[in-house]
This record gives sequence, C-alpha cells and structure tokens, in this order.
Amino acid sequence: MILDMTTVVIIYATINIVCALFMVIMWNQNHKHFSGIGFWLTGMILQAVGGLLIILTGIVPAFISQGLSNIVIVCGILIIYIGLNRFIGKNSPQIHNYILVGIFTSIQVYFTYYQQNYILTTINLPVITLILTSQIAWFMLYGIHKDMRRSTRIVGIVFSGYAFISFVRIIYFIIFPGSIKSYLETGAIDIFIIIFYTLLSVGLIVSLILMINSRLINEIKYMSFHDYLTGLYNRAFFEEELRRLDVERNLPLSVIHGDVNGLKITNDSYGHEKGDELLVKIADILRESFRKSDIISRWGGDEFIILLPKTKYGRAEEIVRTIEENCIKYGTEDMPVSISLGISTKESENESIEKIIKAAEDSMYRNKTNDEKKVHRSMISSLEKTLEKKDYETEKHIKRMEEMALLIGKNMELSKIELNELTMLSALHDIGKISIADNVILKPGKLTPGEWELVKKHPEVGYRIAKSSVDLAVIAESILSHHENWDGSGYPESIKGTKIPLLARIISIVDSYDAMTNDLPYKKAMDRKDAIDDIKRYSGIKYDPELVKVFLGIIERG
Repeated sequence: MILDMTTVVIIYATINIVCALFMVIMWNQNHKHFSGIGFWLTGMILQAVGGLLIILTGIVPAFISQGLSNIVIVCGILIIYIGLNRFIGKNSPQIHNYILVGIFTSIQVYFTYYQQNYILTTINLPVITLILTSQIAWFMLYGIHKDMRRSTRIVGIVFSGYAFISFVRIIYFIIFPGSIKSYLETGAIDIFIIIFYTLLSVGLIVSLILMINSRLINEIKYMSFHDYLTGLYNRAFFEEELRRLDVERNLPLSVIHGDVNGLKITNDSYGHEKGDELLVKIADILRESFRKSDIISRWGGDEFIILLPKTKYGRAEEIVRTIEENCIKYGTEDMPVSISLGISTKESENESIEKIIKAAEDSMYRNKTNDEKKVHRSMISSLEKTLEKKDYETEKHIKRMEEMALLIGKNMELSKIELNELTMLSALHDIGKISIADNVILKPGKLTPGEWELVKKHPEVGYRIAKSSVDLAVIAESILSHHENWDGSGYPESIKGTKIPLLARIISIVDSYDAMTNDLPYKKAMDRKDAIDDIKRYSGIKYDPELVKVFLGIIERG
C-alpha cells in the first residue's frame, strides 16, 4: 500500500486526537498534584486541531488550512513549553517566545491572506518550530537541576527529534525550493517528515506519562525519608544513617538533641498554623547552622535530632551557640523562637550510640527546664501586648480592673498569693479573644448568632492557653469561668453559685462595671449611677450577692 499525503495527514491528526484524549486522562488524574498539565492538554488539543485544519485543504479557504493551521500548531508547542516550565517549577519568562510567535503569526497572516506566498508560509513553520523545540530540548536535557534530569531526559530527546526534523525540512526546502507545493501535493520526503512527526507525537505522550510516573516515584521516595512539614529528614532516615555512620572513621560522632520551646502555648494561643510556622522557622535555623554533611532530622512532634560525623564536643557547643543566636535573630515579639538543646559525643568505638543519644536527650531536658520558663514569660508578655493591640483590652482598662479587683480581694482578706493571681487574671481573663478575628471582636454593631458563638468560645480557648503555661496554669479555671453566672445561666459550663471560682466571680463584677462605665467599640459608656443600679439588679442572678455588697461598699467609700 502506497501512502499519499492526505492519508498521512489524516493519520497524523488522528494520532494527535488520541494523544489529546490520553492527555485528558492524565490531566484528570494529576492536575491537582502537579501544575502545568493543563497546558500540556491545551497544547496537544491545538496540535490535533492544526492537523484537522490541514486535512480540510481545498474544502476551506487557504487562510484557514494553510495559515491558521500553522499558527495553531506553533501555539500548541509554545503552550506545552509553558506547561513543562510549570511542571518543573521554574516558570521561566517567555516574553521572547511570545514575540517570536507574534512575528510568525504576522508573516503567516500577511502572506496567506493579503499577499499569497506559499513558499514563505511553508518555510516559516519549520523555522519557528526549530527555535521553539530546540529551546524545549535544551531546557529538559540541561536547563534543570541535575537531580531531576533523569525523569525529564526522554522528553528532551523527543523534542530534540522535533528540532532535528524541522532542521531537515529547512535544509530540504533550501536545496529543493521547487518541491514546495500545496499542503497535500508534496513529495515522499514530506510524507516521511509527517510520519516522523506522528511518531514524535506518540513519543511525546509516552515521555510525558513516564515523566509524571518518575516524579510520583521520586516524591514517594522523598516523603518516605523526609518530614512533610519542615522538609528535613525524618526519623526513619535518621535511623538508617545512624547505622551507616556509626563506624570508627566518623569518630568523634556528636549528637545534638533539640526540643522546641513554647510550641503548645503557640498552638493554643494562635492556632496550629502558627505552631507549624514556628516549627518551619526552627527547621530553617537548623539548616542554616549545620553543615551539609550533618544529618538534620525531625525526631517527632516538637523534637529534632542532628548527627554530626567527625565533630568534637567543643565544635558541637559552638554550633549550639550559633543556633541560640539565630533564634534570637529570627524571633519576633509575637513569636519568640527558642529550642532547648543537649549534646553528647561518642569518642570511642566501644561506646554505645544508643547511650550517646540518651545522654544528649537528658542534657536537653535539663536545659529545657530553664529555657521554657523564659519562653513562657516572653509569650505571656507577647499575649498581653496582642490583646492591647486589638484596642479592646487596653492598658487603662486592665489597670482599672486590677485596682478594683485588688480592693475587693483585700476586703475579702485574700492571701498574697491569691491577690497575685487576681492581678494576673485582671490582665489575662480575656486572653482567649486573641483567637477571634478583629472584625468580630471590634464590630461596632450587633453580632450575628454565628459571631456570638465564636465569642462565647474565648473562655475555653483562654483556659487551654493558660493550662499550657506553668505560670498561668493557676488561673486557668478562673479564666474558663469568668463568664459564668451566679444562677447558672452563664457560659461555657453553666455552673452556678460557689462552684464558680472566687476570683472569676470577682472579675465578673469588675469587668462588667468597667465595661458599662467606659466607651467600647459596640456601645457608649453609661452613667455611673445606672451602672451601679445594673449591678444591684443582677445581684444573685449574674453576680455573687456577697461580693456585690463588698463592691458597693467600696464604691460608696469612693
């Protein structure tokens, strides 16, 4: 059977349509995981459309079958190139290629529609195709990181084939200009070229599938030995490397064990996203502080462990000091960065590496006792400032509350420890509000039911924050209960009477009075006499009646 050009072009277009269908399947399975596949799909569809337009030569105007088909094919190649860039993650600027395609399109339109010149429009296609496919081939073979080249090499070879056949076409047209006829009336060399293009289309779809599979396999391998959040090695990899490096030639072998300070209070105060941000920041500091040959791993949760081959104890101490300096450098007022570290060094082959790791861990925990206290104090100070920044728990409001609460406490003959706790509670009873968005907490109008439910959760959030801090744990129950009412109508637990902690009952009266007699975002201050009447009205309902008597006595005495 002798193939004519029409048959070959039909086969070419059909193969491209099938390739586009395969690409649809690939896109459906992988577009959420990898970027750029949608561009491949678009490019393959344009290639198929270009082939179909060529088949219509003699049926549709030459402008469409000869001019538009070439433009569509070239745009398809460029879009595939953009998709490859995105898939690799480089996003290289394509302005020069946009200009080239613009010039190509202008030539095609002018010499097909306005002044017909079939020779120019025919040579124009392999020239632009050579330029584009050569770039793609070089990019996939040499323009990316060497670790990725194994998966991209076959795509680069396919585009090298496209560039080669385009070059052959150019040389052939230069040597035999008389061979340039209409699209479907060409010689054996053109039939061969179209067959070659068809095979390359099949090769392209196969190479893209192989590249995606290779990328998936590499990612699975990466995830099996790396921590998904920080990108550091995980415990499994560390234990493998430990077996490999625990040999005489790597002595002295130092181990540094680390535990992030303040992670729980950060999670409870600002949410787990902030906690993750803290872990990533610590991981970045560790990367910056160690050598490439050191094995930096996330041991689990808030713990990290580092293996340092051929490293003396003194050198490990220097690295720890560098880490501490970097923590201060990269920490902020809102997010102090701190990690407690312990060191142990294996000096002789007879020592057990498990005991060395245990010694490093014990050293870390000894340091953590002091470190965590400092971090918690810093975090509490940061939380107080965060509340002040919201323009709700202002310094003046806290000062007024503290003064009134202490007056009540002294009248109740509370101990010095209880008075200190009352001072803390005055400042931090609403600490849970830092988890509420400003547009809700500072809303000037009435809250929606959904917004009110958010606000009602702040005692529970505050309780969790307080429980995660040694310094605040003593007032956690009072923070949880400061919106409970004497008759059990409050929230979050609807407890009543003396089951409500005493300090919470004091704060309830003081906070209500101060809120009534001072301007707030959602209401103006009421008259002092009206506020006192309100306190009396709700005595035994919202407020402890005995405490109300004490409060009124203080107010009357001025």
